[in-house]
Amino acid sequence: MAFKGRENNGVPLCFDISPDKSMIAVGYEDDSFIAYHFEVKELGNKVDIIPIMRGVGHRNFVSCIRFD
Repeated sequence: MAFKGRENNGVPLCFDISPDKSMIAVGYEDDSFIAYHFEVKELGNKVDIIPIMRGVGHRNFVSCIRFD
């Protein structure tokens, strides 16, 4: 799995996977982060990645992100 970023998010700088391995959070250089839900289907042949939340309003790049 690779995150290239989107034109409006900039480059991804960091990520973390939730303890239950159902979500991933990615911090971007545009001062935002996005939490994604992901699910592997068909013995790893397909991965559904769905954005569920976007956080904005940071003053600097999001260079570290962790699930609590």
